Amino acid sequence: IKPNDSKDPFRFSSRRVVGQLRACGVLETVRISADGYPSRLSYADFFTRYSILVPNGTKDGADSKQNSCLLLASVFKDRENYQLGRTKAFLRSGAVAMLERERTRRLETAVVRIQALARGASVRSSFRRARFSALRAQSHARGILFRRELTQRTDTIGTQYRLLFAYRGRETQRQIFLHSLVRFQATVRRVLLQRELHRRKVLESVVIIQKHLRGYLARDQFARVKRGVTLLQACVRRRAAEKRFREMKANRRVKRERESVDKNWGLEKKIFQLQRRLSAKEFEINSYNKHTEKRRNGLERSFSVRYTRPCVPSNEDCASLKRELDLERKQRALDYTLHRQQVEQLRLTHRREVEELMRELGELKSARRKLSGSSMEFEIVHKEYLGHNTERR
Repeated sequence: IKPNDSKDPFRFSSRRVVGQLRACGVLETVRISADGYPSRLSYADFFTRYSILVPNGTKDGADSKQNSCLLLASVFKDRENYQLGRTKAFLRSGAVAMLERERTRRLETAVVRIQALARGASVRSSFRRARFSALRAQSHARGILFRRELTQRTDTIGTQYRLLFAYRGRETQRQIFLHSLVRFQATVRRVLLQRELHRRKVLESVVIIQKHLRGYLARDQFARVKRGVTLLQACVRRRAAEKRFREMKANRRVKRERESVDKNWGLEKKIFQLQRRLSAKEFEINSYNKHTEKRRNGLERSFSVRYTRPCVPSNEDCASLKRELDLERKQRALDYTLHRQQVEQLRLTHRREVEELMRELGELKSARRKLSGSSMEFEIVHKEYLGHNTERR
């Protein structure tokens, strides 16, 4: 950059310099830099330099980035003067000047405050030393004046001794009075302590008596309650045992009756079998009677055919036919007699078995009636037991 066209010393042409700067693009660069954020500081450096501007609400444990954000927000009301990056803070040129001005003002204020405190401390220290010196001087002066006045008043040694003895006597009386006062206070305190100790002993004795009395009453009440509960449990258990015994007795009776019923059911089954056998025998008898009747009818038909033929039989034929007829009649009479005897015997046997079965059936019916009565009694006892359990619950 040439300061002038003639290159003369100590002569500066501002228009020429501005033209050169404009031609070189320096002004445009400066304008662009001013429009941007030329000042770029890391958060650590920024906070180290401008930490004095940190507001009171800053967190102590926060990092430099958070503190820097709070600092910039408290100093600049407009966000256009700065921008926040990831590791750096970007500032305009005027913003840095403002921060420096504010920092200088804070430092001047702090220096003035420190100077004021130091000067105040120095002045107070000087004042205390001067005051202590004045007090000592006054004390010595007063002592000198008092001794001088005492010397003037006590012209003789006797007067001085009398004053000394009088002072010592007053001091001795004062000590005696203080000693008596201390002994009186000690006596009063001892009496008060003895009374307090006696009161505490009486209170402890009363508490111990109350404790033992309450324990005795509680144990007595617990014993009464325990006896009552034990008696109640015994009564309840006795009633439960009685009911359980009645139930066991009823169950055993029902079991015996069921066994008898099972036995009678066996008898009924036997009766049914005998009835079936009787029916089978009657069917056999009827079938035998039908067979006999059929055979007799066949013989009669054959006899009638044989004796009703138109031919004339001979005497030998008639005799043989008569013999056959007699034999057939005898055989039929014999068969009929045997069959009749068998039927009568079978009927008697069946009648006896039927009578025996009817007698057993009567016994079975009576056992059934007893079983139905015992079942009704068992149902009544069971209902009573259930009602008693419901009331107890």
